[in-house]
Parts: sequence; structure tokens; C-alpha cells
Amino acid sequence: MTTANLDIASAIRERFGLTPRPPQVALVERIVAGQSALGIMPTGAGKSLTYQAAAALLPGLVVVVSPLISLMRDQVEKTRAVLRTARLDSTLDRTEANDVLRAIGRNELDLLYVAPERLANERFQAALGRAEIAVLAVDEAHCISAWGHDFRPDYLRLPLLRVEIGSPPVLALTATAPLAVQADIRATLGIPDDGTVNTGARRPNLALRVEVPEDRAARLLELVEAEPDAPTIVYAFRQADTERIASWLSERGIRARAYHAGLEPEQRADVQDGFLADAVACVVATIAFGMGVDKPNVRRVIHAHAPRSLEGYIQEVGRAGRDGAPAVATLLYDDDDRAALTNFVDAKAPDDEQVRGALNMAFTSRESDDVIAFSPYEVGDQHDMDPVAVRTLLARLELRGVVRALTPAFDSYQVPRDHDPATVAGALGGEDGELWECLIAGGKVGRTWTTFSVRETARRAKLPHEALLAVVRRVEEEGLAQVRTSGVLHRYRVLRRPDRATDTPYLLESVRAGIESEHRRSAAVRGFVLERDCRQAHALRYLGDADLSPCGVCDLCRGAAPIEPGQAAPTDWRAGFDPALIRGLAARGADAIGIARALCQVTTPRSRAYRRDAAWGRLERAPYADVLALVHAELAG
Repeated sequence: MTTANLDIASAIRERFGLTPRPPQVALVERIVAGQSALGIMPTGAGKSLTYQAAAALLPGLVVVVSPLISLMRDQVEKTRAVLRTARLDSTLDRTEANDVLRAIGRNELDLLYVAPERLANERFQAALGRAEIAVLAVDEAHCISAWGHDFRPDYLRLPLLRVEIGSPPVLALTATAPLAVQADIRATLGIPDDGTVNTGARRPNLALRVEVPEDRAARLLELVEAEPDAPTIVYAFRQADTERIASWLSERGIRARAYHAGLEPEQRADVQDGFLADAVACVVATIAFGMGVDKPNVRRVIHAHAPRSLEGYIQEVGRAGRDGAPAVATLLYDDDDRAALTNFVDAKAPDDEQVRGALNMAFTSRESDDVIAFSPYEVGDQHDMDPVAVRTLLARLELRGVVRALTPAFDSYQVPRDHDPATVAGALGGEDGELWECLIAGGKVGRTWTTFSVRETARRAKLPHEALLAVVRRVEEEGLAQVRTSGVLHRYRVLRRPDRATDTPYLLESVRAGIESEHRRSAAVRGFVLERDCRQAHALRYLGDADLSPCGVCDLCRGAAPIEPGQAAPTDWRAGFDPALIRGLAARGADAIGIARALCQVTTPRSRAYRRDAAWGRLERAPYADVLALVHAELAG
């Protein structure tokens, strides 16, 4: 260990009361020396200490971009005793957010956690512009990669943000990243090839097992009942699956609760707190659960359905046995799960016409001569696209210098139905009062609220959008009326028109590449299931680790027979299917694509109207392309 390492290690021990591991010291050493780094460390290996230590050792502000709000809240509380720490996310009210922005601009913080959607906020950018930025830390860095298992369009702004804040060194951190994702992270964030510190993903205490049971429900119950009080996470495919399985386990005496993104924040916090306190023994969850949950004694992770990707699976099972004691991860595999997972990609994949139509709608939604403002949901509904896909197209155009993201704005507002616009207009006075009356006059009156759109009023009355928005803000700030917000518009300054000869083909190719990468990830899961020698070595090889020696604890190392391809073969989904369901949907006005999506239980604007139809989800576990072909054949016949 070098003198620099000893100094850094001693400083960390003195400030945090913790003895850092060599990989942690190596990352902090690079950052303190002004060099960017990529840290690949398993869940629970202490990634957060690296940027906290940088904040303690360096002058200026360390900005941590993280998508995990629960983790940010927890770490802000834990670090306030040793660092001046704050967070900026959607849970803060306006006053709290303003206080944080002022603290940034006054250089009163050492460490700031920020949610990725805040990156386009102009007030946030302005505050950072007044601060001395020491490090840009990127948690869950695999989210930046189009090849990653949790891609987020907001992360694409990170290279631009880095330049805007003076190009400080970058500390990118993730628990799992195959070689292609590692290369993508380094290239995107300007990290040199020799700047990677990879601790490896080997977990000698974690036994990986795969089963292909005839009755998955019965086998799941058998596994859980074997140790009913052991802290357990059961991962399921859909939100509805988590509710169904948790209820079913509860009826059989298991202290189980469901957890998914569709629950209210208070409900999610209640489940998480109960699990941490051992009041809940089994959490049945989508992948929304686990990131940032600091429970080292999870004894079992059971996948009731196949995972979407092998890297995601590795990260999910890594939440077991973080205390070093023996833990087990069991995958209950059914090859039909692959179709249900890839259908979300294949059935939602936009074609060239949809991409061009969405871009045209976005670029014609003018707020002013050089600013466009649109709802990705409205554009998506109009062109049958996922709103995340719409945002991704614009994020990629931003990287090409076509647009620049601005602060999103609310478009739809609500005031109580009994609101008196004349009284408020009188308080505002002059032109502002007239604009307020114009806004309310164009609103839609409901039973309790009157809803109005700033954009629609501006277009209808030929009034300046910014002036109308300023009036709404004034009414809010002066407390002249109760105002509720909804309908977020994403805003971009247009720097140049998209070039059909270069920009559009680039976007279309990015869509195709994304679909192909999803199929590769799905195939990698099946390859793991069919492994014949050692499951942990297979996972390590996938992640690019050098140590591929047998783990000695997985099912294969302990003598279990490998799963043969025939055991994992998909079922004949055509058997027993009634084609009359296709004709029934067609009679309701559905086209072939809408019918195929409804049968595969994929919700899009084309299929949404048929969610209560008897046909909904009847072919959920059949490949979308084959279902679409069947629909075309049935309609043609």
C-alpha cells in the first residue's frame, strides 16, 4: 500500500470511524488525485463510502446523481453528523428545495444527492454554476448505458452536465456491469480504460439454484414454509403478481407483504420498515424493491418468475447474505416467462413512421419561437409509443446538439369549482387580472375542480405562454387561490432543426439496437439456466471476471443434474386458444396490432381500451410476433 493509500485510509477511519477496504481506498485515491474512476462493487460492498470520503477530503461540493430516493433520504440522515449534506428530489416541497438551492450557490454543502430528473432544471444548473464542484458521482451508473438493464433517459444528460459544471472528475459506481456496459459507461463519462476498480462479484456464501418445477406455486410455498421466519425476498414479474402471491402466502401463515411501484409512498415505506424490523418475514416484490435497502441478514431470494436480464438477476440475488452467513437464491424457471418479458419490448417497439411522427409532433408543439414544450404521454398516445421512448429520442438529440433540455413545466392546473375569478383578477390588477380571467374562462368545470391548460389558452387566445404561466405562479405565490398542478410538459430549446439525413437514421438505429440488446439479455438468462458446471462461474464470466473457479456451493457444484433444454422448452400456447376472441376484439374496433397486444397483456394506446375484455392476457406467455401473425391470419380468413 502506498503512502497516499495509508493517508487516505487513515483519514477515512478518523472521519467516519470505518476501516476502508483496498478497493474503496483505490477509488478515493484516484478521485483525490483528480482522475475519473469506475467502481464495480457488489451490493453492500460500501460504494457510498467512496464519494462520502471524497466529500470529506476535497474542497468543494460532491454531487451524487442517484435514482434511489429512499437511499438518498437514508444517507443524508446518516452523514449529517460528519458532512454538510442535502438532497434534491421530488419529495421536497418548494420551500425545502429553495433552501437547498441557496445552500448550493453559497458553497454551504459538502455532499449533495440529486435525482436524475433534476438535471434539466435551470435553477439547479444555475446554482451549480455558482458552486465549486469537486466531483460528479454517478450511482447506479449502468443506467447510463443503452445496453444496461435499467436504462434511464435522464442519465444521458450527464456528459452535458459535467461540461456545464467545469468537467470535474467523475466517480461512476454500479454493482453489476458486463464488459459492454463497462465500456459504455467509460466512453460516455470520459473515464480512462485503466480507471476501473472491479472487486468482482464472487459471493462464496451465496448458493445459486435453478429449478424447473411442474407446479411453481406449490414449490414456492414449499421453499418459504421450510423456514417461514427467515428474511426472504420473492421477486415476481408484475405488480398484480406480487399482490396475488403475498396474499396467498399470508393465507398460509407466512408474514408476507407485497411491494411495488404502484403502492403509495407511505405503504412502501411501511413494508420496507416492517421488513427491516423483522415484523415482515417475506416481501413479494417487483424489482422496485431492494435497491438501497440495508438489510444484511436476508437469507433467501426466490425468483417466482424469470428475471429480465442476467445482470439484473445478479444484482437482485446479491441482496441475500450480505452479512457473510450462508444464503440461498432460487430461480423457479419457466421458459414461457421469456416471451412475457420480451413482449414488453417487441410489442412496444416503434416503427420508423411512429418515430418520425412523434418527433414531428414534439417539434411543432411550440411554447415560443425557439422553445418546444410537450407531454411525452400525449405524444406517446398520439403515435402509440411508450412515453419513455419519446423522452429517450429527445435525450439522444440533445447529445447531438439539436436541442437543450429546459426545466419541465406544469401545463394543466386546477382551482376549486367555487373559485371566484373576478375577485382574484381584482387582486392581481391590470393585465395580469385579465389573463387570469381568460385562463379560467377556458377551463373545464368538474364536480369539484375547474381544470385549465396554459398551453391551450395561449394557442386559443393567441396570448404569450410565458405571460400566462407567470400569472399562475403569481396566484400560487401570493396565495390568492388554491391551485393544484398536473400535466408535466417537457421543454427544450431548439438549437437546430433535426437533419433527416443524419439525425433521424441515428435515432432509428438506436431503437433497433435497444431491441436487439433486450433479446441478448433474455438469451443470457436462458444460458444461465442451462449451465452445466457452476452457476456462479457462469455469472462471473458474463460480468467479465477473471476468477472463474467453481464456487462449491451452487446446485451444480453440489451434484444436481443440469437442466436439459427440453425441460425448459416453451409450452404449446396455441393449444386450447379460442380464435373467436380475436374476432370479438375486432368487432369492438381493434386493429391487428391492438388485438395482439391485448392478447399478450401489453398496455399501449392501441390496446388500453380492451383491458376488461375476456381476451385480455389470454396469450400473455406467447411470443408477440407469433401472436400477431396468428391475428393477421385469423382476420384474413
